[in-house]
Amino acid sequence: MEPRSERSRTGALAVSADGSSVSADGVAAMVCRVVELNTVDVAVERIDREAIERTLAGSGIDGEALDAALARLVASGDLVETPGGFRPAERES
Repeated sequence: MEPRSERSRTGALAVSADGSSVSADGVAAMVCRVVELNTVDVAVERIDREAIERTLAGSGIDGEALDAALARLVASGDLVETPGGFRPAERES
């Protein structure tokens, strides 16, 4: 199976040729997508770090890369850190 690439508003999901590693932009894009899928148009308002980590289990993303991606997404304004977790930032239309 060929590695896939996807795009998100946080950047390109760059996967190595053998599918074994993901760039920092790719990690951030995946983390942002996990938060969006678990909080947008559902009753859940936020998702905690542990739930994000469980969702990404088996992806090869370690805790350090996850923490860096979360910090980057909060700093860029894509995610908001709340007591108990993270949620997508509200966007103006």
